[in-house]
Amino acid sequence: MEEFEKVPRTAQPAAVAAADRWEPGDCTAESLGVQASAAMKRWYFWVLAPLMLGSAAIMVVNEAPTPTGRIIGYGIALTLILATVGLANPVRFTWAWRGVAVAILLAYVSYAVSEFVAVLHGKPVGWSGGRGEVSLRNALLGLFFFGVPAARYVFAGRSGTVVDTMVREPAADTAEQRDAADKT
Repeated sequence: MEEFEKVPRTAQPAAVAAADRWEPGDCTAESLGVQASAAMKRWYFWVLAPLMLGSAAIMVVNEAPTPTGRIIGYGIALTLILATVGLANPVRFTWAWRGVAVAILLAYVSYAVSEFVAVLHGKPVGWSGGRGEVSLRNALLGLFFFGVPAARYVFAGRSGTVVDTMVREPAADTAEQRDAADKT
């Protein structure tokens, strides 16, 4: 440990030297070393596509007894189909991912609104309830942690999460080329 500290700054790895140039906003998925390779994207597709398409088919075949249940079932099935299309080619079919994000946003907004209406009609808010309970607190937490990134993706094309590395084209340049450009 002491030997490393005695190494001159110029001989330290590039990652340590790059840490001196860190600025707010540099914390991206790429800078953290998270990259979705083409092989991994294909793996996601071939593992998840049969499960999602099979689940969508089951939801369409098994009709719910109420019209609201049917609408929700068809909405979930459509979301699963859009996710499968998005996994087939994440860069080309970004519209499919936006459709999934819209579904997530609508689901959490409707959950929060329905719980708010229930609270107005006398249901307890559930501030101290568990994570598995249906409550306004859980609806608001879900809206914050899932609905807000979905809304960011719908309106800005980026969610601000690691998922962004999967739905965009890889950068043509390398880290060494960026460092060389920074020195000039």
